[in-house]
Amino acid sequence: MEITYRRGMILLLVLLLMPSIGNYIYAQIPGKQSEQYKNAVNLYSKGVYQAAEKEFVLLQTNTDLSKRAELSMIESYLVLISIELSRPDIDFKVQEIKSKYPESPKMNEIDLKYGSHYFNLSNFSEAYRILSAINPSTLPPSQKAEFHFKYGYANLRTGNNQEALSNFAIINRLPFGSYSNPAIYYSAHIEYMKRDFKKAIELFSKIEKDPRFTLLAKYYILESKFMLKDYEYVVKNGEALYQQLTSELRIKTARVVSESFFALGNTESAQFYFDRYSAESGNLTRKDIYYAGIIAYTQKRYEQAIEILKQLIGEDDSLSQNASYHLGRSYIEIKNKVEALNSFRNASEGMHDLTIKEDAMFNFAKLSFDLNSDIGVFRRYLDTYSPTEQKFNEIQNYIATSYLLKQDYRSAIDVLRTIRNPSSKDIINLQKATFLRGMQLINLGAYREAIPVFELSITNGNYNNNLLNVTQFWLAEAYYRDNRFQRSVDINLALATRNSTFKGNREYSTSLYNLAYSYFKLANFEQAEAWFKRYLNLPTGDILYADEAVTRLGDCLFMQRKYTEAITAFSGVSNSKASLKQYASFQMAIAHGLLGDDSRKAGLLKELVSANLSPHLYPEVLYELGRTLVQKGEYSEATGYFNDLKDKFATTPFYPKALLELGLIALNRGESNNAADFYKKILQETPQSPEASAAIAGLENIYQDQGRAEDFLAFLDGLGLSKVRTTDERELIIFSSAEKHFLSGNYALALSSLNSFIKSYPTGTKAAQAYFYMGESYQKTGKPELALDAFLKVMEIGEGSFTELATLNYARISYQIENYRQANKAYSTLSRIAQLENNKVEAQLGKTNSFYMDKQYENAIAEGIRSESFNITDQERTRVKFVIAKSYWMLGERAKAISYLNDLAKNKINPEGAESAYLLISDAFDKGDFIKVEKDVYSFAESRTPQSYWLAKSYILLGDSFAERENWDQAEATYKSIFESYKPQGKDDIEEQLRMRLNKLSEKK
Repeated sequence: MEITYRRGMILLLVLLLMPSIGNYIYAQIPGKQSEQYKNAVNLYSKGVYQAAEKEFVLLQTNTDLSKRAELSMIESYLVLISIELSRPDIDFKVQEIKSKYPESPKMNEIDLKYGSHYFNLSNFSEAYRILSAINPSTLPPSQKAEFHFKYGYANLRTGNNQEALSNFAIINRLPFGSYSNPAIYYSAHIEYMKRDFKKAIELFSKIEKDPRFTLLAKYYILESKFMLKDYEYVVKNGEALYQQLTSELRIKTARVVSESFFALGNTESAQFYFDRYSAESGNLTRKDIYYAGIIAYTQKRYEQAIEILKQLIGEDDSLSQNASYHLGRSYIEIKNKVEALNSFRNASEGMHDLTIKEDAMFNFAKLSFDLNSDIGVFRRYLDTYSPTEQKFNEIQNYIATSYLLKQDYRSAIDVLRTIRNPSSKDIINLQKATFLRGMQLINLGAYREAIPVFELSITNGNYNNNLLNVTQFWLAEAYYRDNRFQRSVDINLALATRNSTFKGNREYSTSLYNLAYSYFKLANFEQAEAWFKRYLNLPTGDILYADEAVTRLGDCLFMQRKYTEAITAFSGVSNSKASLKQYASFQMAIAHGLLGDDSRKAGLLKELVSANLSPHLYPEVLYELGRTLVQKGEYSEATGYFNDLKDKFATTPFYPKALLELGLIALNRGESNNAADFYKKILQETPQSPEASAAIAGLENIYQDQGRAEDFLAFLDGLGLSKVRTTDERELIIFSSAEKHFLSGNYALALSSLNSFIKSYPTGTKAAQAYFYMGESYQKTGKPELALDAFLKVMEIGEGSFTELATLNYARISYQIENYRQANKAYSTLSRIAQLENNKVEAQLGKTNSFYMDKQYENAIAEGIRSESFNITDQERTRVKFVIAKSYWMLGERAKAISYLNDLAKNKINPEGAESAYLLISDAFDKGDFIKVEKDVYSFAESRTPQSYWLAKSYILLGDSFAERENWDQAEATYKSIFESYKPQGKDDIEEQLRMRLNKLSEKK
């Protein structure tokens, strides 16, 4: 720091003494030498450097070494001449003079020339280093402009723009000279580079008339105006300037003018100048290619835009991201949704333009849902961007509407429930969706699962009172079917007594019937009677279940011991339903018997026997008829009916009863041996029946009367019946009785007996088997969820041979009622425990289908591929291939899906082949290949497939393809043709899809 200070002081002193030193030198040189010195300086100033050098060398030789000041000046000039002549030893000479004569008045001039030397060699960093040592205030005025220009330019070239501007500004404060306009030019250029375009324009305008800078100034003014988005100025002045310029600036001007025309919406002129730019610039940059693609896109030349923009894909930069985004837009315009999806996916993965990223992800999500029903991308979009409530709700409504149109009410409910601050329209949609989903579950027999869905519909039922009432009606039905009779009563009672608006509904009459039936199930026969009567008093046209109601009314009266009234009620059952009429006649007979009229009872029972009785009622009728005849003393006729019962219904619980009655009749006739034979038959064939005890007692009396007590005991010992009954044996007897009802197909009676057995022996050895029979009985009587409960009990017990079969049934029922996740768990369990090969196969196929139906497509593919290695039928293999294909399709992996679909579609007779054909047509539609759609739909129709639903769906796509091409009349004709010819095999979405499209078309006309 001290050295720097002292040197600065020395320099300052030298600078201050410069004029006196000059005079001193001239004064000290002798006359002849003084003239020689002046001559040498004059030669130097005129640029005659070599002649001047000779003079200075002579002076140096003839000057005494003691005359330091004179030698300093002479040797300084010699260094200056070396610099001017670009001698190779310049660096050495400069360093030598600086160290020898640091106080030399010529030192600044030497530094200026030395710096200028490197400046001229374009070594600006070295020039900057040298020039920065000069104190410009010590320079003569003639050198100041040169110094500031060269020093400023050296700063510019070494990156110190602000210092460069300061030096150029000093030049502009000096008298105008050769460096003035160049200084302005470079100042303008720096402001341009700093993007201060207004300042740049101001400076460039000052030198616009200088011929050296006219075209450059005009060009940079034009480009600055462009950067300031003054496109009107650019197009007004740029075309003329383009004609004046040459080489690189001409090319750049073409690009600037093109983009200005583009910004002003004149794409034709933009294209014209871009063509000029392309032709003259040679190889186009990636930015140029992007711009060319955007021009084509803006001019709606989408095919050309696609071909251009595709060249930019692959790099990880903003151009690639933007190109992908506009590719997506272009593909949408040419109706190729598949490629649009891929392009928007690519754009959404870029991180360079976050605005593009968000909009691309939104479009990717929309197409993923439209093409693949994939809601996952929408979910990621919502999680990532947290859109406004309005946009969030718009998205949810868009998804929900699509699900509603596809009748996927379960998914629609999931989406509608997420809407924030739902509007009345949202609530109405949720009410409808929950009701319709509940009805789907009712139709599947999934009454328990329908209950919370109906309750959600009721919660959202403020806007549609009629639908609210109907939902309550079906909720009561679901409770009834789930054996929750009191809840059913509560709802139906409210509808019947406190809801006046419900009386106008067609469900009103049925609600009265259901209310009465629920009371009947609760054994509240008095209330049941009242409500059955109220139901039967409705207008005839409103009574849908007249015979059923009359029969149950008779039962209510019967259970209240109002036998005469019961007979009257039963007699009112019509002949339209044979089973009900037979049951009513039987109950009438029993009632007559309870009133003491055995003759009438017997007559009615004989009439029934002669009719074509159901297998469930027939054995009981025979038994009751036989018993009635016995009571009347008509043993012979009774024997005939008991023999009929014995011979025809040996597997029913009435078989041992008939044997016992025949034994008693034989005893009454004194035929003790025949009686003994009947008793023995009971003990030999049905030792666990309730009649076995009576048979033992009867047989013991016979043997004792005959004095053969030892033979009696031996007989019992032979059958193992002599010991006292253990708890297990008593359990077995009760279970055997219940089992007979099940095996005979009398499932209602079997359920009653099995429930009673379970209550008595909940952990007995036969509990698992009893629960299994209960599950089978509930299945047969249309109560799948109660069957699930029973089979689950078998699975929980986990003992015996029934576990595997119960697990299989549990899985099947879960799948049937669309509880696919539960079904999958059951099939997975079955795959682990199955001993039978066919059950292992079914478990594997069940997992495949359950994953697929639960929309777990990756797992469905994995299990499907595993299934192909099993020994399965051709039909099963077809199903597996379809599951794999459709899963790939739903995951958006169409190439993999199509390889399977092409094979499956060869056989359009089966459902999988027909749907595969439809999906292939859908793929062509999504790619905008409408000619292929038309061709393939007609080919599908010519296949004579019986799968009318998928053919109708394909024709709808054909109509859509006409609509996409704005051929409205042809589209309408196609839709109407389907509407008139299609005959649904069940409830489906074809009619709704057609109505929606026809309504849209009518709006366009």
